[in-house]
Amino acid sequence: MLALSNDFNTFSADCAFLCEAFAAIASDQSPMDGYIVYGCNRYGLWIKEQVANFDERIQELQEYIREQR
Repeated sequence: MLALSNDFNTFSADCAFLCEAFAAIASDQSPMDGYIVYGCNRYGLWIKEQVANFDERIQELQEYIREQR
């Protein structure tokens, strides 16, 4: 449980940083080049994978808790 919580806290901080970066890019109003688009896509997929990973870990933890009852 502690490892899951620590990992989620790190993920949350990374997401906050990325949201600020995406907002800065959007407010800049200059054309987005291929590198920016690639980075947005890459980190968007990373977030999606991390959320799926956390969901899987939480489900495994819930199953373990149910088995202990």
